[in-house]
Amino acid sequence: MHGLYDVFEKLYFKSFEDRERIISRVQINFTIYMGMLTVIFYMLRMLDHDEKKFPLIIFFIILLSCLISLLTSIYFTYKTLCDKYNYHYFTSFYEMSKYLARLHEYRNNMHEYNITDNNEFSLEDINFIIKSNIFAIIGKCSDENNRINKNRMFFVRKSMLWLWFSGALFVMTSAIFAVTDLDVSSPRKDTLVKDRAVADEIKNFGQHVIDEMRSIMRNDEKNKLDMSKNPHEKAISQQRYVDLKPTLPVPPTYQIITESYDFKKWTED
Repeated sequence: MHGLYDVFEKLYFKSFEDRERIISRVQINFTIYMGMLTVIFYMLRMLDHDEKKFPLIIFFIILLSCLISLLTSIYFTYKTLCDKYNYHYFTSFYEMSKYLARLHEYRNNMHEYNITDNNEFSLEDINFIIKSNIFAIIGKCSDENNRINKNRMFFVRKSMLWLWFSGALFVMTSAIFAVTDLDVSSPRKDTLVKDRAVADEIKNFGQHVIDEMRSIMRNDEKNKLDMSKNPHEKAISQQRYVDLKPTLPVPPTYQIITESYDFKKWTED
């Protein structure tokens, strides 16, 4: 039993290492998903819909197949993570301590029973019982955990297969997008993108500025004409301005701020 115990002990800990390895593989899937979806969203946003219909039709057919394959891969990845997987762990130290105490109590009771009734029942070897139970628990845990890991690895392989297929379609989609020059912002295209609303606003603003300048110029001419008609009034206003002596401004005074920690004054205020 000692050799089997060592084997199942290693299998028990290996089952948890396999679980962590599965999580690492799923993280790689998510990284690839994010990269592919980012490029797909960019291509859809910058797609030139004024191009010829045939390249656009081929592009959308392959892109749709790519998205279906990608969603299938995401589904199997979801199954890998979000299904109900009940991993089996070794029992707690508290439970094993209680079991060991009950075994000692059982052995003592059997010993007293043999003495009282003159029986010769054999006393169980506690160490052998404990090790046998540990062996059984570890064996069941490793079997169940390995079964769960096997199912999860099946979903991981399915997700990877669909991801590779989606990646091949993704490469074809990107090639068509680049070769047929479907990017609306391509420097090889003489495309002028106009925002009519902005152009109208700029035009209205320019006209408003011109009208304001004309109004200011008319007012200046009118003021000059009025001053030329009344030179005497202009001289009087200048004389008043010269005779008016400026006064010294009054300096600010201090402020009074009451500082009190009397609670009664706070309530009265």
